Amino acid sequence: MKTIDVRIRIAILWALWATAATFSVVLWLLVEPVALEEALAGEMEGFASDGGVGYYMAISGILPLALAVMTLQFDNRGTRYTNLTAGLVLGAWTYVDLGAAIADGAAFNASMLVSVATSLIAFLIAGLSATALRQKAPGRTATTHEVIEQPKKLAV
Repeated sequence: MKTIDVRIRIAILWALWATAATFSVVLWLLVEPVALEEALAGEMEGFASDGGVGYYMAISGILPLALAVMTLQFDNRGTRYTNLTAGLVLGAWTYVDLGAAIADGAAFNASMLVSVATSLIAFLIAGLSATALRQKAPGRTATTHEVIEQPKKLAV
């Protein structure tokens, strides 16, 4: 059975991240007692629901989908570094956001569980990207380990 190309795996994970992040916000509105009332009153987490919040929500959905398309379209080291950086930043950002919510006294709920899943997905993307960077690329010299592992050719 053929393995799925790393680029396809990463693109699927970015789409899954975008879906899970959106689901987390919807779930937060449903399970947090005052979240829905605040949203209907024009606020989210104490901030006015103006254009800035709307753009933030749109970017959090569009960015991973754009990264998925970029991953499928371009097969180069720049794409791998971008996925590595974005995965690490989004994964860490989710934990910082969760820590801030818990520090503010929020009880752990299902929305936070989905947020943990999105963070793990982001770290998995970073790990796959790092692995893809370590694979032999054009112009890269072999490491000592790779030279030792190559089968020795017998002279005839």
